[in-house]
Amino acid sequence: MVKVQTDDECTKTRTDRAVASTLFGTSYPRGEFRFHDGLTRLLLLLGMLAVTSALADESAIKLKDGDGRALVEANCVMCHSLDYIPMNSVFLDRKGWEASVNKMIKAMGAPVPERDVSTVVDYLTRNYGKP
Repeated sequence: MVKVQTDDECTKTRTDRAVASTLFGTSYPRGEFRFHDGLTRLLLLLGMLAVTSALADESAIKLKDGDGRALVEANCVMCHSLDYIPMNSVFLDRKGWEASVNKMIKAMGAPVPERDVSTVVDYLTRNYGKP
């Protein structure tokens, strides 16, 4: 038995192809729609957005001057944005900063050398510690 398309089905098929063509920028002849071209464009766009986000301007976040600032910037920014420091400063005293730095090292795997831990904690306490 041969199925014959009605006018409504033909119109829907043409509309579907037109929508796909608009979304994915393709204009292939009937039966040759290639979804992967549109998918490739979508993935490229998402990749560009991810790179742009990754290159966000960290220079806008300036930590306070002081002994140990360079160590804090070098070690902390490997895992998170520097804005975490002033954002958490209202909650943490010396014990809090010690616990936070040790958690970052032990639980999160932050590669902070043991010799730098006290300098990092001193800087954070002095400049961002809860009074």
